[in-house]
Amino acid sequence: MGMEEKYYLGSYLEAKNKIKEINRYGKFCCDTNYKDLDTFCKKCGKLLEKKIIGSDKESIIDKWELSEKIDENLSHVDFAGKTNLSENIDIWIPNYKGYCFVEILNDNEGAVTISGKDALNIINKFYKDFKKEIDIFIKEYGEKNIEIKFGLICYYR
Repeated sequence: MGMEEKYYLGSYLEAKNKIKEINRYGKFCCDTNYKDLDTFCKKCGKLLEKKIIGSDKESIIDKWELSEKIDENLSHVDFAGKTNLSENIDIWIPNYKGYCFVEILNDNEGAVTISGKDALNIINKFYKDFKKEIDIFIKEYGEKNIEIKFGLICYYR
């Protein structure tokens, strides 16, 4: 099952993710890298030493758990590695069809004009409709790390 490219035009929540660095370890002795299950060097018999061989970045926020807290009213967007956003930005879009103007375009096969005033009204509606969810995001990410924006999102499902 492949991933399908989708488009969303409308209000969305952008959250600066909290990232922690996780060290990766390896076991070494006598210029040999051993598997995790190995305990002693096969060449000299010494106890293997664990050494840091690199690190990975991992989100502190559990997106599945957060989705459940907000009753899945917003969905985390998967960019499948195709984004110009930094890796510590999470995008959440509404799960309500009424928020997706691209689907309206597809249904009508026409053009929909959205002015700056319209975008501002849509952002304000998002704040009102998702107040409970936004409050939960503020607790998880921190108030300074949350922003409601309006734009076009290309994502994968």
